[in-house]
Amino acid sequence: MATGRRRSSNGSQDSLPMYKTQNLGLAGDYINVEAPVMNDIKQEPEYASTRASSHYHPPPYPPPGFNSTEETPSAWQRHGGKIKAVFGLALMIGVGVGLGVPIIKLRPGEDWTEEETPDQSQQQLDYHLYLWLFISWANLVFWVFIAMIFPYVFKFMASFLNPGQAKYWHILRMLRSGIVFVGGSIGCYVAFCILIMNNEDLIMNAKKEKGDTEVEKLLIKLLTKSTTVPSKMPWQRIANDLLTTLMLWAVCFFTEKLLITFIAVHYHYRAGGKRIEAQKKMRKALTTLYDASLELFEQGHEQFMDEDQLVGASFSQKLHFFKGKKSMYIVDKALEDPRTSAALAKRIWLSLVPEGRDVLTTDDVVEVIKSNRRQEAEECFAAIDVNHNGDLTLNEMVLTVMEMGRSRRAIYQGMQDIDRALQTLNWILLIVLTGVMGFFILLRYVKSMKGLKDALGISLIGLSFGFGRGIFEFLSGSIFIFLKHAYDVGDRIEVYNVASTTRTSVVVERISILYTVFRRIDNGKELQMGNDRLAMKRIENVTRSGVNREEISIFVDFNTTFQDLEALKWELTRFVRAKENTRDYQPNIEVRLNSIFEMNKLELVVSFTHKSNWANEELRAARSSKFKCALLSVIRNMPLAKPGGLGGNPAFTDGFEKEKEDVAYNSFTLVPIATDLSTEERNAEKAATGAEINSWVGYGATGLRRRNDNFNAAGVLYG
Repeated sequence: MATGRRRSSNGSQDSLPMYKTQNLGLAGDYINVEAPVMNDIKQEPEYASTRASSHYHPPPYPPPGFNSTEETPSAWQRHGGKIKAVFGLALMIGVGVGLGVPIIKLRPGEDWTEEETPDQSQQQLDYHLYLWLFISWANLVFWVFIAMIFPYVFKFMASFLNPGQAKYWHILRMLRSGIVFVGGSIGCYVAFCILIMNNEDLIMNAKKEKGDTEVEKLLIKLLTKSTTVPSKMPWQRIANDLLTTLMLWAVCFFTEKLLITFIAVHYHYRAGGKRIEAQKKMRKALTTLYDASLELFEQGHEQFMDEDQLVGASFSQKLHFFKGKKSMYIVDKALEDPRTSAALAKRIWLSLVPEGRDVLTTDDVVEVIKSNRRQEAEECFAAIDVNHNGDLTLNEMVLTVMEMGRSRRAIYQGMQDIDRALQTLNWILLIVLTGVMGFFILLRYVKSMKGLKDALGISLIGLSFGFGRGIFEFLSGSIFIFLKHAYDVGDRIEVYNVASTTRTSVVVERISILYTVFRRIDNGKELQMGNDRLAMKRIENVTRSGVNREEISIFVDFNTTFQDLEALKWELTRFVRAKENTRDYQPNIEVRLNSIFEMNKLELVVSFTHKSNWANEELRAARSSKFKCALLSVIRNMPLAKPGGLGGNPAFTDGFEKEKEDVAYNSFTLVPIATDLSTEERNAEKAATGAEINSWVGYGATGLRRRNDNFNAAGVLYG
């Protein structure tokens, strides 16, 4: 058994054993960790707190395979935000100055005569046009500042008034462009109406007398003498209509952005709300435990040379810009790969588990983190103890951290896929909106479009037959992905036809707005299906289902009694409640008589519940096989007769001798027969209970910390 490396509180730190740390080999989603092999134990002096210890040999830097260009942020990554801010500010000021200079130059002067000349009227018009553009630009800049600052103001105020609503500041950030367009278009339209459209002091607004065809007459004679309501020039009406259309388009654009934001928030809340919250808790717990591990064994210690190099701690001194968040960054980087995730879990577990112990408990974490932080220590342990067993073996710790990394990568991949799908939906809606608004503008101002309106309508009806299937797939896929939301990336699902019991077990690999890519469980092939077809299937999401229950159907002899069923249930209950099996199964077993076939046999159904769901196929298969082996052993030892009875026809027997069968059984079965009883005690127990197996001994992993020099670590195999 492998033991932990941490000395207990009454031990000393001056005799840390040296081990050959074995390489971590990745196989699927599991990892085989060979037991550490004891080398010649060397006595080393008390480990110094500084890195200058004579026994500290830092690993080579940079480590093999490390590419500094990938880890070092570029100049744009470090200063890109500042560059954008300076460029935006320069653009705002530059355009404002460019519009302000003509306003100062064209403003009415003292040399204007009472009867304005055409040059003065043109200057007046230019002055108001530049003034309108300047006010519109200033209004746009104002709304840009509002859109940028208001989300942070909302977050600050909500943190005092209602902290639960502070999270919605992200929604305001997503609506920035819509707010700017709506505010800018409304301000531009209002300024145009005041300065140009309804400005009676503007010469161009004077009504043209009937019969006058020269603009000069309009500008000279009708400046002050006309008593009729001023009329508008054609370009003013066109500009007014265009600004009205632009304002309407901005409102529609804001509505479209609001719809996309609602879909995104609703989807991500349903998809990853609870999963992300659990990920945050476990990430915080791993960071705290990793810091505690570093306090006991410094980075690059002989005991953890390979693990530190794998998780990246050996080159973490380069990450000086992370300062206090260096450990969190190392944990994040380690979770990106299954191999480094296993190394991180092994480093934490081996450094925290006391000598001679094979499990990590809450008390161990409290002892390391300090007693005054007991609540924090309990929260950390609860976050990593996903099966609520109360303790963690090395096997469970590695699998838990690896599963966290896999789930973390699946969440990120799912977010990227859904963001791409949302961007596709967003652009399609914008194209449709722009096309509709442009069509109505052309229909109003281009006379030839009115004659083509009917022809275009007929053409669109004809094209609908050609593109109808694609439009249907797009709409059906959008509804299925964003509203029905049957699965996420990384989920294991069972796909059925509506009226069928035949299923296909798959894992979601990639999601698009029109199709989804799966990986089949049975043969590993990639399967792609259209979302419109999936919308007509029956889908069972295994990953979201929590713990899963498995049923095994057995046909037995017609003369089987109720006492036989109770004995079978009792034996199986004792198996699942054994200490080494409580990590795999729930303690409840159900044995029921399901049906009677033709009065010659009975169908029994044995139901048992796994400790976790079936998202991990390898773990599910191992637990299922283990239980079936135990069930087979119990049936043989009761014995439980097959249909037709023990002496029925046909009957099948094996030719192995009892002694050889026991030797083979004890050598290869995952549920070995207890060997701590003598032959007489075994026979007495068998006669009393009717069962040969009276205890269950499983394989486990222990820590690597020694209590004495004569301790011999046993091999550990899991996966």
